[in-house]
Amino acid sequence: MIKVQASVSKGWLHKYGGFIFDSQYYLDPYYRMKQDEACHAFIKSRFPGYPVYNMEDNLVPDYPSQPISPGNHRMAIGMYPIRQ
Repeated sequence: MIKVQASVSKGWLHKYGGFIFDSQYYLDPYYRMKQDEACHAFIKSRFPGYPVYNMEDNLVPDYPSQPISPGNHRMAIGMYPIRQ
């Protein structure tokens, strides 16, 4: 079976969730963390049961920490290793 993982963009989050990614989002780490948490909750509510993430926030909660070495990984957009 092929496992699929998807990501939504900040544009999609703005259009469908009303999220705003202004200078405060990029310059205030606490604000960004809270906004990203809200984005994850929104995505989870829109796509229950599916592995959909906001990969643009540089946090992918489902990945275990593993060293990257030849032969034991695949790379996705943004250089995130995909579980095999």
